Amino acid sequence: SSRDMSQDSPALDRHSIETGLGSITWWGFSPALDLQQVWLDANRSEPAQTMLIVGSGDQRHLLTTLARLRRHCTSSTPLKIFVLETDCSLYCRAMLQLLLCLDTRASVQERAELFLELYGNTLVREQTVDHVTRLCPMLIRLVTDPEFCQQTAPMLQLGDLKFRERDIMEAVFKFWKQGLADRKGFDAQLCWDLRLRQHLGVRYDAIPNVFDWDHQMRLVERPNGAQVSRPEYLHWRTKGVAFRLREAAYDASNRTLCSGIVLSVAGERHARRGYWGDIVCSPYLGWGLVSEWPDYDRSANGQRVNSVGAVCEYNVCSVMHELSTGTRYEQQQAEGATATVTEIIEEETEEAGEAKQDDNKVEKLPESSDKGDGLLSMDNVWITFLPLGCLPTLANKAKFRGQIQLASFSNSTAHLLADEGVAQLFSESAVLVVESALYMLELRQDQVAQFADRVATFAANIGAKPLRQLDPEKDAHLVFAK
Repeated sequence: SSRDMSQDSPALDRHSIETGLGSITWWGFSPALDLQQVWLDANRSEPAQTMLIVGSGDQRHLLTTLARLRRHCTSSTPLKIFVLETDCSLYCRAMLQLLLCLDTRASVQERAELFLELYGNTLVREQTVDHVTRLCPMLIRLVTDPEFCQQTAPMLQLGDLKFRERDIMEAVFKFWKQGLADRKGFDAQLCWDLRLRQHLGVRYDAIPNVFDWDHQMRLVERPNGAQVSRPEYLHWRTKGVAFRLREAAYDASNRTLCSGIVLSVAGERHARRGYWGDIVCSPYLGWGLVSEWPDYDRSANGQRVNSVGAVCEYNVCSVMHELSTGTRYEQQQAEGATATVTEIIEEETEEAGEAKQDDNKVEKLPESSDKGDGLLSMDNVWITFLPLGCLPTLANKAKFRGQIQLASFSNSTAHLLADEGVAQLFSESAVLVVESALYMLELRQDQVAQFADRVATFAANIGAKPLRQLDPEKDAHLVFAK
């Protein structure tokens, strides 16, 4: 894990890494993958039918794989995807993200904006909070009423979760539901500032120079990191707001990014609610660095023409469009929906308080009931959420032993591959994808390479070899095949 890497390297500032990454992975640190494409690229003749996604934090691989499924196979080909996360709050976010992608009652553009705001902003528009509040009754029913879940979202399998885990998820949804009615319950701005102070210490007074340095010397040096412009990165590092897709007030706390943590203070254990995710690497990495948008990365006068926010928006729109139509998204960007980098720089100079209220023109989102009308269903696709921490013993069940054809691990869960029980999960021709440490900005290049070496050792232990020569300075994902 990136959090485990400091054991290998005493020179690493462990405090800086831990306080920068936090304790919960709200988003991934590598571009979204179509896992079926990865499988076929490994010279496999038939599409994979059983996949395991571990610790991705967001559902970018799952959603991209589902959206592009019809490129590779017909609807009669069954696909089972097992998802394992490290925290119940991540399952709650997974359900929300799935719902936004499958709810066809609002336009793709509108849903993509909601999706990205909730995905990567600590502060969102009030109407976004209202929308989440309206979705909560349905989310609660999905997690508490198995019959309703079977009727409304038959592809979602929650039956393997423990009762206690479902109780926790219900409590999380109830916390989200309070929304604007209880602003004191979670003050995202305060939480973000506390995390900055804890992480930077005396360097807090050197904002924004310290962020500037991270952008120039760390992010831009990584492959395609230059897609993230300086103003976008600095605004996110300072405020925790990555996506400003409309000229509107982003001033309501995003409760979906709130989680609990147990802290030891003077020998006593205290539960603390707050923002405990990444404050260094950014939510742009999953959706903003690679795209099927033609010429998305073109440059003019030495800088990228399209902002990373625009690329993220295009990518999420294309997933939603392809999910509902089965055809590729080639539509031109909606007029004025995407900011160019120049506009973002000009906007930075305006006073934030002068945010023009274009919000009233937004198309009204449909009232959400707990009925689940208008949800897309996908034939022969099943998504199963697995109980937390179950990986080492999963192979004890016959339905898992030797059944997983493709597995994807995040860099913070890669160490689980060292467990002997995990090796028994993989089929004879399995493909393994592990997120590299390439975009962990706190790590030096030699530590990124060390991480790749460790993962290669884990892979060798389960009989998998690199699909092609590993290149730690370029590979966002390390791919191995048995």
